[in-house]
Amino acid sequence: MWNGPPHSSYFGYGWMRRYLEKLGEFISSKSQMKIAIVRPTAIYGRWDNFSPLSSHVIPALIRRAVEKENPYVVWGTGNEIRDFLHVSDLARACLLMLEKYPNCDPAI
Repeated sequence: MWNGPPHSSYFGYGWMRRYLEKLGEFISSKSQMKIAIVRPTAIYGRWDNFSPLSSHVIPALIRRAVEKENPYVVWGTGNEIRDFLHVSDLARACLLMLEKYPNCDPAI
């Protein structure tokens, strides 16, 4: 994550994530606050955005299936590899990180 600048398609988001991690590292070094860094993958869940114009992959695929889209459109070339994480699993993982590894280290 720290080798070179963020990809241009993630310019603002990527730099903000880096800034927040460095800020967390600073706060952690100056206080007793427990801070853990979690970098989740694509999150999906019950209250996801199903808009045809702005949804992400999982809600878009669900919406297309419910609408019985024919032909069923799947984005990409077929060579993509994606990881998905349900929001409830992320919440449990964040709590576990704070409990077991609250070491704010952006370099990991």
